[in-house]
Amino acid sequence: MYSPFPASAFNLKIIRTGWFRAKFELTDGKATYGELVYPYFFTKKAVVKTASASWVFQQKFFSRTISITDENSLAVGELRMKWFGRNAELHLANGSKFTFSRPSFWKRKYFWLDDQQKQIATVQPHFFSGTMDIAFEKNLQPQTLPLLLVFLGTHLITLRRRRRAAAAH
Repeated sequence: MYSPFPASAFNLKIIRTGWFRAKFELTDGKATYGELVYPYFFTKKAVVKTASASWVFQQKFFSRTISITDENSLAVGELRMKWFGRNAELHLANGSKFTFSRPSFWKRKYFWLDDQQKQIATVQPHFFSGTMDIAFEKNLQPQTLPLLLVFLGTHLITLRRRRRAAAAH
């Protein structure tokens, strides 16, 4: 169903394919590497399926914390969003720490940074579009980590867009 994620994947895009039931696919134009699906219209729960792993992103009730579990309901990590900041910190169960950051208010670029503050991945959403460009700065091990970071970044951007749209009304 999904292609295995290659270590040298370039020119990746996230494309939104559903409207009422939002679905985002990671593709390079030739193969699809996975998808992020929201099971219900107004839910903050997302399900990610790839060739090698599956995850569930669930935001806790009245909390800025997202728990990440695998298909067996085992904890993979936890993402903590700051109340008055643009950064979110991901703490994986193996002890790794990553930061999802938007350094500039004026630019629509988000970065995943490792614990030494080196850029790992860039997610750039397009204005008035359902697509996002993905770029990796270096090869990551294991191969499921880039997929987790990309889909978690897509989930965070989607939640921010929903929150801004709700505040505008």
